[in-house]
Amino acid sequence: MVKAADPRATRGEVEGAPTSETGVPRHDRDTEEPFVILAGDGPWPGSAVESLLRGRGYRLQSVRRIHELMNLVHADEPDLIVLGPSLKGGGEGLETCRTLREDQWLATTPILYLHQGGRAEAASALEAGAWGAVHCPPDPELFLARVKSAVQTKRQAHTAMHRGLIDPQTGCYNRAGLITRLAEEMLYARRRKEPLAVLMVALGPYPDGARPAETRDGPKSNYRMAAGLLRLGCRRSDILARYREMDFGVVAPATGHDGARKLVGRLFHAFDDSRVSENETEKVPALQPIVGVTVRSSWPTEEETAETLIAEASEALMSAKKWGLGYWIYDQETGQD
Repeated sequence: MVKAADPRATRGEVEGAPTSETGVPRHDRDTEEPFVILAGDGPWPGSAVESLLRGRGYRLQSVRRIHELMNLVHADEPDLIVLGPSLKGGGEGLETCRTLREDQWLATTPILYLHQGGRAEAASALEAGAWGAVHCPPDPELFLARVKSAVQTKRQAHTAMHRGLIDPQTGCYNRAGLITRLAEEMLYARRRKEPLAVLMVALGPYPDGARPAETRDGPKSNYRMAAGLLRLGCRRSDILARYREMDFGVVAPATGHDGARKLVGRLFHAFDDSRVSENETEKVPALQPIVGVTVRSSWPTEEETAETLIAEASEALMSAKKWGLGYWIYDQETGQD
């Protein structure tokens, strides 16, 4: 379990109060300075390449060791990695390139490989997964053009993926987005050996078995209201998705059994006051959540998939409905709650 003194206090249970920005996919990546990592122990990329890029609108970070590179790419997804032929503690650059390319976290991140060999080494770099191979010393104009093109490719891939993973009615992730982001968080949890919780939230049953009355904007308004209430109960690190109709999913990083119970409590508290007045006369329909939770108090195994955890949380939700409970938590280590 992550303790409060842990430097990763921006994730999971160690975070502070909930925030209304929770669960919202990032829309501002294209407005940020592109993040470029310069990785190498020898003369390349080195100060010569850094001086070429400095002052051209890039956020630069240089690393010389393989473990520093791997920690950095998982802490802050780069727009481009400029990789030299060697790093301390990691052997030759081509093997590092293969390791980076096999990493699901970096599936769309371009790699420019710098070398001083011939056509054979350039070809080996491309076979290892590099987006391009640059002979050193590089031609400044051509190198800058390659960097600009690589960053644009990364940004376009991010935009295209973003559009396909977002629910337009709520601004949350959609079903595909939930699966994609959960798979990423499972990878992160395994790497960091952190716990992980997944919640499935169904909004109902309603008084007298009736569905809530639609507001003047129709059912879309109910979807948006439900998402807004869920955001109030979540934390900034939590991932919110609309799974189907009025069913939502929440991925809670670095969250074990106790943290999951606290999160469920915050969600119920957010919905307690959902019958509020918009203009002192019109009432917003009350929503009543039922929550199913699955928890990995250690971390997900290599064999488990995002679909596995979603299915478990959905089964826990069905158990809560069957027994007339507000929530049902399944913990692989401690059993049900």
